[in-house]
Amino acid sequence: MTILMTPRLLKGLARVDVRGPLPADAPAESGALASAVTQLAEKGFAEIAVNLAEVTRVDASGLGELVLALRAARDRGAHLTLVAPPPRLRRMLSVTRLDTVIEVTESFGSFGSFGSFGSFERSNRSVADDTIVDADGLSSALAV
Repeated sequence: MTILMTPRLLKGLARVDVRGPLPADAPAESGALASAVTQLAEKGFAEIAVNLAEVTRVDASGLGELVLALRAARDRGAHLTLVAPPPRLRRMLSVTRLDTVIEVTESFGSFGSFGSFGSFERSNRSVADDTIVDADGLSSALAV
């Protein structure tokens, strides 16, 4: 799993992009999403959006990763929103009723103040202004 974070100091907003399988194939990356959310919340980001548009595979452990991320946000007074989950993940959230506990939106257009982050569609855009990290590089990449 690759995590792409775009923290913004403006209005306390942060965006976390998740790419690849959820959870990660490597056990060492377990909890990486919750760790990213924790670090962002501890740095003062009150609103954290997790973009799931590029998640390629999800299973029950992946749902567990999302619950851990939600708990990490709530424990630190932050609000977590899942953005653009793929159809299979959307169904899993619905069947398990997690979509009644975790806020889910289909696009950033419906997320209000996050509109300045741009589209959450698949693209080949440059990530020069973003920080791409794996689970091992997470802490150093969040030095805002």
